Amino acid sequence: MPRGAITDWVDLLEEQARARGVNFERNPRQYFNFRLGGETGIIGKVRISEEQKREYEDHGREFIWHRYNREKELTQQNISEEVVNVTLDVWDNGQFAPDDDHFIFVREALVTEETHSQGDQRIEVLDNGRYGGPLSESIDDWDDIFQRTVTAGSADNDPSSAVPHDNSGGEESDTSGNRVSRAQDRVEISQSFKNEVRDRFNNKCALTGIEGDEYSYLLTVSHILDRADREDIAEDHGNVVLLNRTHHFAFDNGLWTFDKGGRIWIKPEYNPASDIMRDSLLDRDGEIIPHLRDAEVNPEYLNEHNSSLSWWPVE
Repeated sequence: MPRGAITDWVDLLEEQARARGVNFERNPRQYFNFRLGGETGIIGKVRISEEQKREYEDHGREFIWHRYNREKELTQQNISEEVVNVTLDVWDNGQFAPDDDHFIFVREALVTEETHSQGDQRIEVLDNGRYGGPLSESIDDWDDIFQRTVTAGSADNDPSSAVPHDNSGGEESDTSGNRVSRAQDRVEISQSFKNEVRDRFNNKCALTGIEGDEYSYLLTVSHILDRADREDIAEDHGNVVLLNRTHHFAFDNGLWTFDKGGRIWIKPEYNPASDIMRDSLLDRDGEIIPHLRDAEVNPEYLNEHNSSLSWWPVE
């Protein structure tokens, strides 16, 4: 039984928040699905547009149409949080599949200034993952969401580390990384390359062994060297491993790494409150992980990544 697209997306948001050390709360008040950063952060409502049921067209142009009335009403209550919306563009409301579906992040100023009196506004669907109109300035961009959030100051969060980029889109016909136009320029990888990586790792997280047969949306291609900096090796198998999203984001944030022998190393200051992260990372510090050892990662890429970490080499 599908869990529902909103539940899937909010689960992904929670994982992003955990990896970044940001306070997260689910269903903080009626009609709203999440709060990030506590009462001085953001509070958001998630809405869905199902492609298979979308009927609104104007002169052959396809649109997502919503009434953002709940969001607009809450902004008028002068609460301390910023009120935001996330609009999911999915095939059906049964699931949110990051490789196929998309989300549009709408900040409060757009809700209040760019919608009509009752909150009505439309978003033009230009192509798969491409949109037009005043509400469409941020597409599939987790960073935009967290840039508007007050972080919790957790010890889990390493402010000197790069913010992770989860750009999981791509066209089946693409065979190499290509720069696309979004709120920020980003490098996407093709679906065919993602499939090859999943096959190489038997559709399992190389660190934890989580299988993608049942939890496919949890697994993601993780780059050793950031694809935004090294577009030339965006689809180099020696530059990627398959990880679950939480440990992918923790890797991108410099909270853990591994060496060419597959031994994992944890940032010395990392002291997660989460039992899951303690069991899967902290308690395994120094352990050799066979799937990482056998991943055939290019040692030059790995050395370059590890050398960029402020705490490497471990004393």
